[in-house]
Amino acid sequence: MSNLGGTTGQGTHVQRCQDLVRAYYDFDSYMTQRSRPICNGEIQSSASVLGAIFGLLDFQLHADYNRVHEIQL
Repeated sequence: MSNLGGTTGQGTHVQRCQDLVRAYYDFDSYMTQRSRPICNGEIQSSASVLGAIFGLLDFQLHADYNRVHEIQL
């Protein structure tokens, strides 16, 4: 597995085209041996919001620089 570097910034949690809440994120990206990119990291927001969104489907983080991250919690 090779390290592709990190991504840090702010964005908006989105589910089914509806903005939920702002958040800070810090991800590290890796390329697997099967040439699949994966990412792991941290999302910071209020505890009540993170508790409410845990396990939601179709969940995304829209970064302020116009990138969309598909999130699996």
